[in-house]
Amino acid sequence: MINRAASLVSTADARSARTFALVTGGVLLAGSVAGYAVMVHAVPGPLWTLPDTTVYRDAGLALRSHPGALYTARFGNPPLDYLYTPFAALLFAAASPLAFDVWKYGLTALGIALVVGVCYACLGMARVRADRGGRLAAALMLGAAALWLEPVQRTLSFGQINLVLLGLVVFDLRLPDDRRLKGMGVGIAAGIKLTPLIFVAYLLFSRRLRAALVAAAAFVTTVALGFAAASGDSSAYWLHGKLLRSDVVTSVLVNQSLLGFAQRVTRGATSAHLLCDGLAAVIGSAGLAVAVAASRRGDELMGLVVCGVTGLLVSPVSWTHHWVYTVPALVLLFPRHAAVWLRSGRARLAFGAVLIALFTAWPVRLRMSGGWSSAVPWSDGGLLRFQAHNGGAELHWSVVELLLGDYYLLAGVLLIICVGSALLMERGRSRRGEVVSGKAVSGETAGGETAERVGYDPAAWQ
Repeated sequence: MINRAASLVSTADARSARTFALVTGGVLLAGSVAGYAVMVHAVPGPLWTLPDTTVYRDAGLALRSHPGALYTARFGNPPLDYLYTPFAALLFAAASPLAFDVWKYGLTALGIALVVGVCYACLGMARVRADRGGRLAAALMLGAAALWLEPVQRTLSFGQINLVLLGLVVFDLRLPDDRRLKGMGVGIAAGIKLTPLIFVAYLLFSRRLRAALVAAAAFVTTVALGFAAASGDSSAYWLHGKLLRSDVVTSVLVNQSLLGFAQRVTRGATSAHLLCDGLAAVIGSAGLAVAVAASRRGDELMGLVVCGVTGLLVSPVSWTHHWVYTVPALVLLFPRHAAVWLRSGRARLAFGAVLIALFTAWPVRLRMSGGWSSAVPWSDGGLLRFQAHNGGAELHWSVVELLLGDYYLLAGVLLIICVGSALLMERGRSRRGEVVSGKAVSGETAGGETAERVGYDPAAWQ
C-alpha cells in the first residue's frame, strides 16, 4: 500500500509539473507574440507591408486573368519579379480572391503556428524522452524564442512562405519510414521552390528508396500540373531560361550563399562563378554526405539540419530569411537519442549561445547601409547588418568585413565540419576495435547504436 501511495503521489507530481510547464510555455509564447505585435504596431512601415505576400497574391490574380505573363510582368509595390514555380502560382491563384488583409493576418498566424509545430515535430524526431504534454510545453517555449530569430522575423515581415516550406519538409521527414506517402511533403515543397530538392537525394542516399521515389514523383506531378494549367508560363520557366535568370544581384549582404560569398571575395570578378562552382561541388557533396551519415547513425534531426543548411549554401540565392533551418537547430539544445554531435550539456549550451547571438533579430537602429544611427527608428535587425552594405559596398570589404559579413554562410560550413569531424572520430574509435564484454564492437557507435540504418519509427519513442 505504501508503494501504491508513493506511486500516486509521484504521478500527481508529474501531472502538476507538466501542467506548470504547459502554462509557462503558453505564457512565454503569448508574451513573445504580443511583443512582436507591439513592435509591428510601432514600426508598421517595414514590418507590416509584407511586400512578398503582395507579389504572391498579384501573381495569382495575373495567372487567373492574364495567363502567360507570369514571368514578364512585375507585381506588388514596389514592383517585383515573380520568382517561384508555375505550380506555386496555381496555389496562390486559388487564394487570390481573398482580401489582402486576410492574406496578411492568415500568413502571419500560420507562420507563428508553424514555428511551434516544427519545434514539436523536431522534438519527436530527436526522440526526446518526454510525453506529448512535455514535448508540447518545450515546443511552446522554443517557439517563443524562435520567433525572435532573424530568419523568422524577416520571413514574417516580408510575408514569405519559408516557414511553410520548412513545415512541409519537417512534417514529412517526421513520418516513420514505412509510411507509403513519406516523401510527398518534400516533393511538394520542391515543386513550390526548388531548394528542398536536396532532400530527395538525402532520402535516396540514406537508403529510403521508396520515400525518395515518392518525393521525386510528387515533384514531377507539380511540374505536370503547372504545364496542364499554365503551359505558356511553365514553358517560360522550365524550358526558356526563367528558372536560371541572371538579373538578380547576388553580391549583396543578405545573400548568404556560396555564390554571394564568391561574388564578394572576388569583388564581382568573372571568376566568381568558377569559384562558386568549385566550392559548391566540395561543400555540397560533403554536407550531403555528413547529413546522410548522421541520419544512418540514428540522429535524424541533425541530418535534417545539416541537409537543409547544405541546400542553402549551394543555392545561388539564399537570403537571410531563407535560413529558417535555425528553428529546428534550436531543438539540438535538447539531449537527443543517438546524438552524433553535441552530446554533452556544455557543448549544447555553447552551441545555443552562439546560435542565439548570431541569428537573433536584436532590436537595433540601423541605417540601410549598415551602422548604428539614433535618427533611425527601432526595428528588428541582427549583428550581420552592422556591416557596410548596399550600393556595392560589399565588393570593397576588407578581410575582417568578409568574415563578419558572411557569418551565416561560415556558420553553416562550420556546422558541416563539426558534425563531419564527430562522425569521423566515432568511426575511428570503432575501427580500433573497442572491446565490450569480450567482443569487438567495430560495427557499433559509442552509444551502442548499430551503424546500419534501421527503420525510423517515432511512435516507438512516444
